[in-house]
Amino acid sequence: DSLFFFGGYTRKGGTYFNDLFQYKVQENQWYEIRPIVAPPETMERRRQMYPDAEEPPAVTAKTEGNFPEARTDHTFVRYKNRFYVYGGRDEVQIFKDIHEYQILTNTWRQIFHHSNPRSDEVHRIMLSYEEESPTAMLDHVAFVSEPNIRFGHTAIVHKSLMYVFGGWDGTETLNHLNAFDLKKNVWLQFSGMKGSIKGRYRHSACATQSSMYIFGGIDQNQERFNDINQF
Repeated sequence: DSLFFFGGYTRKGGTYFNDLFQYKVQENQWYEIRPIVAPPETMERRRQMYPDAEEPPAVTAKTEGNFPEARTDHTFVRYKNRFYVYGGRDEVQIFKDIHEYQILTNTWRQIFHHSNPRSDEVHRIMLSYEEESPTAMLDHVAFVSEPNIRFGHTAIVHKSLMYVFGGWDGTETLNHLNAFDLKKNVWLQFSGMKGSIKGRYRHSACATQSSMYIFGGIDQNQERFNDINQF
């Protein structure tokens, strides 16, 4: 009975947002949600977040609550009682981070995925997939560290997987299909897929119980599409 809305911007060179709103249909009214700010991060936590940096970025008020940075052209999807923000851009950077908003606790947290699962972890995760069988496509997947940075992509959720298609990485428009497991925090890349569609961004996507549909979009050469594709 509600619609949730996160982020966006006014225009190029304008203001970018990381605010969260809820529209209650029966009341026909918008409400701004003000998430609870978590305790400030410690520098030790920042070192864990940036393991390759000689000196991690300083802790600032912007990161204290693990709020997503202000952005547009991101995706915002729901899985159970949580929402997930992925990717997007602001005036100076393109994102590839994932943030989770928990409805029941009214808090944000950043999701850190298994970037390079050990062989025993891979084996354990694959065994769990065989038991749960979230989708038959898991017979043809590989673990990847993470997909390209991107904005203007689409994302849908099917069972425990967030499927991400397309987008622009700043150089070219993408036609990759990846999935992020929202329960196991791993990125998956599909193999042996039949057929393909042209790379694009700012298209739309929706899901049924068994398919993902892609419509329209534009590529880096300003070619505009009006085709419909089914996965």
